[in-house]
Amino acid sequence: MPASTIRAACLFVVAMLWPFHACPEPKPRSMIGEWRGSYVCAQGTTALSLSIDKEAGEAFSGYFHFYPPPPRKPKANEGCYSVEGHRSADGRVVVTAVRWIFQPPSYVTVDLDGQLAAAGLSMSGDVRAPPPITGYCHRFALRWQDAEPKIAPICKGELTAQTGGEAQ
Repeated sequence: MPASTIRAACLFVVAMLWPFHACPEPKPRSMIGEWRGSYVCAQGTTALSLSIDKEAGEAFSGYFHFYPPPPRKPKANEGCYSVEGHRSADGRVVVTAVRWIFQPPSYVTVDLDGQLAAAGLSMSGDVRAPPPITGYCHRFALRWQDAEPKIAPICKGELTAQTGGEAQ
């Protein structure tokens, strides 16, 4: 194969892989919606629904609803608190507890510090907890489920069949 053909083929490949700056950056998808998954803390693996119902720029707010994953784990309980958070341009997401709505006995709020996946349809990262349970909380993983947040009745202040806990 002649050297000029090889050079032309190499230039073609480089040109195809070169980023085109004339194309606009894709707009990040909204955080609003229902995110479901789980996190690991002192009570074990716990199911989580993060319902984001408000967003302004990089800031958002919603509800952190945790509950026993199926099949029901006796160590996990159900509860809910309001949260606020922000998403940075690089995809970092931080979710911070604001106020208990329904607090099971001996439970504390936890925060999330994670990263959105490239497509923006999942996020994962670290669970941040206050002392003395700091060392007992580890990772979380959530997947976007729906553009319409599904706010659980317990997060609206409506008590469920749950025993114990305090409605705030």
